[in-house]
Amino acid sequence: TPPHLSDTGSPVAVPVPARLDEITPRWLEQALAEGGMTGVDLDGLDVTPMGDGVGFLGDLARLRPRYRRPHPDAPASLVAKLPTEDAGGRTVGSMLDVWAREARFYRELATEVPVPVPRCFYNGADPTRRAWCLLLADLGPDAADQARGATVAQAAAAVDAVAQLHARWWDDAGLADLAWLPGLDGPAASMLGPVVEAALPAFRASYAHLVDPTAIGWLEQLAAGFGDWLGRRSTRAMTLVHADYRLDNLLYDGDRLTGVVDWQTALRGPGTLDVASLLCTSLTLEDRRRHEDELLDRYVGALDALGVGLDVDLGRAYREGMLWWMALYANNLSTIAPEGRGRVMFDRSIERLFGAAVDHDAGRELD
Repeated sequence: TPPHLSDTGSPVAVPVPARLDEITPRWLEQALAEGGMTGVDLDGLDVTPMGDGVGFLGDLARLRPRYRRPHPDAPASLVAKLPTEDAGGRTVGSMLDVWAREARFYRELATEVPVPVPRCFYNGADPTRRAWCLLLADLGPDAADQARGATVAQAAAAVDAVAQLHARWWDDAGLADLAWLPGLDGPAASMLGPVVEAALPAFRASYAHLVDPTAIGWLEQLAAGFGDWLGRRSTRAMTLVHADYRLDNLLYDGDRLTGVVDWQTALRGPGTLDVASLLCTSLTLEDRRRHEDELLDRYVGALDALGVGLDVDLGRAYREGMLWWMALYANNLSTIAPEGRGRVMFDRSIERLFGAAVDHDAGRELD
């Protein structure tokens, strides 16, 4: 097998697996060595796909190596992450360039983020074959369930963490130098309008029965002028945004946040995108209505304690975040057809998000 290429174009030794069944004991020994852990000698390897509703743009598996002899710091369990083999997920992932983006995140930013991120043991990228693979520390089972919804304590911990993330890169001009990190004020975002508009019929067919028709009308209006709408908001302070900051991508030990995963759609944008994603999809409608103000105040207070003062109308930016996520969910879910747990999770997320938009009359921000 010829050597694959790194994301900088230089040859490296270990071929990137295109499918989970290409991950063998011998391959894992070589991959760990390439990541800096030499001398690993395996007697076997258990590869267990992570199941229904776990990852929609990636295929994930838990790896449990069986070591022939002890090795210092060798992981007892790993998570392997490859691009999904689902055709719809491939379409969305390719459009958003998610796999290359996450590879670059782990190569360039992961060690700098002030939130818990799993250690990366191997980061393989072969753009010519559209193959990427991450080997990440297995942070274990967690107490979170997107369909059930976050506890208020879990939401508060997530607010504290994301405020630290945003404060670290608040209005940092250096982010604009990262060519692989899209900006909400960039050309790629401005071209989303026609894409979202084309996705609306399929989204309506699958999800319109779950939401207020008023919100569907706002979504249609937004899609028709999405690029211009984003352009009018491109002067806001930008930061590093996770851009899928919801309960399914947060790991907990009880109510304590232990990990933030899935950085495939990280971008440069207003921090309120993450706040809207968290509160409007991960809390039940009742919990959000009851605790939303205190959690928004908590975000502002955490930023202030870190030396960042919000210079925007928080309510307006929060409502704009809801509209952004309405458009993004409509686009992505027009192509991805989740089943089982995944369908239940997205049904609840759509009900909550569009319900929040109606509660806040988010359509007033369509100017």
